[in-house]
Amino acid sequence: MDPTRPRITTEELPPDNYPSPQTELRQETNFQKNIRPNPKFSRYFFLIPALLILLTIFLVGFISSRLFNRQKTQVPMSYSLPPALSPATPIPTLRPVLKNKLFLSNSFEISFEYPEDVSLLECEEEIFFYRPRNEEATCNKPGSYLVTLKYSSFNFYPRIDFEKNPDETITKIDDEEAVIQALKNDPPQISVTFSKDKKYFLIETKESQGKSLIDALLETLKFNKDITKNWEEYTNKRFGFSFKYPENWQIASKSDVKLVVKKDINEEKFQTLTIESQEVNQASLTAQEFISSTRSLAGWKITPSVDLRNFGGGTAYILKGQFNGYWHSFVVIWYKNKIIQILWYDDLSRENEQIFESVLNSLRFFTPTLS
Repeated sequence: MDPTRPRITTEELPPDNYPSPQTELRQETNFQKNIRPNPKFSRYFFLIPALLILLTIFLVGFISSRLFNRQKTQVPMSYSLPPALSPATPIPTLRPVLKNKLFLSNSFEISFEYPEDVSLLECEEEIFFYRPRNEEATCNKPGSYLVTLKYSSFNFYPRIDFEKNPDETITKIDDEEAVIQALKNDPPQISVTFSKDKKYFLIETKESQGKSLIDALLETLKFNKDITKNWEEYTNKRFGFSFKYPENWQIASKSDVKLVVKKDINEEKFQTLTIESQEVNQASLTAQEFISSTRSLAGWKITPSVDLRNFGGGTAYILKGQFNGYWHSFVVIWYKNKIIQILWYDDLSRENEQIFESVLNSLRFFTPTLS
């Protein structure tokens, strides 16, 4: 025994329940063990930051999209949105304002106006009116028509049997008496008879739409007065035709194949008459092709109706209507193997329409002089 080592008695020994350093260490370790995460869950701790990052990205994207949509649906204050359940209001389609075409005939010795969308077929002693045009109609087979106007040297009156008790009224046509008879059938039957200088006329319809057209004819119908007596005459010996034009009009350019006549020599387009001539093998077919291609042009306010008429022995297709803001007439006349194209431009007042119609009625064809 080491004499220098202090001697410990039994009383100085620590009690049994006093924790020894090993016990303290063990208890501390147990406490730490109690507060340490369960190893089963600790392996997922790294997912928490990732979830937080994804949540942040989602919130930022959601808020940004709401702001963007709010800005997108904003409307200037001067405009107001319609109610969500309110049906859309259709935009009305504006119907074009139609103008009247002028018919003037030296053979019938009358003139009248008729709507722009009505076409007519002129025969030797009768005129047929159509809406729309009957492409297959001929003088021998006029087909179904809207109104007819006849000319004769014999009296037409009366047309409707008095036993049917028609309504009868008396009116005036260019200071001449006219008798209107009407049967209120379905469709109605209307007959108008009048005469001048032993020339007799009859206008008839058995169609429901015919009454409005007859009213338009009666309102504008006049007896012709020849205005071409003092006019100048142009003759084309190569193609064998001639026509008259006002004495105060001027020829702007002249050749056998093209002629330009103007009311005002300084005017570029209005009151200008252009005539082109050519010879072809199938004149009738070529004329139809010319009229068809011109009718399909995009500048017409409405697609023009085609009139079929006769001038000086030749047969003519005529287009008349509003074209690019002015009044345009296109005429194709064929006679044997000759084609004459006539262009006429005027303003929408159509103040010179009677002159143009008189020019057409003065047209004559003859056998050309061989040189």
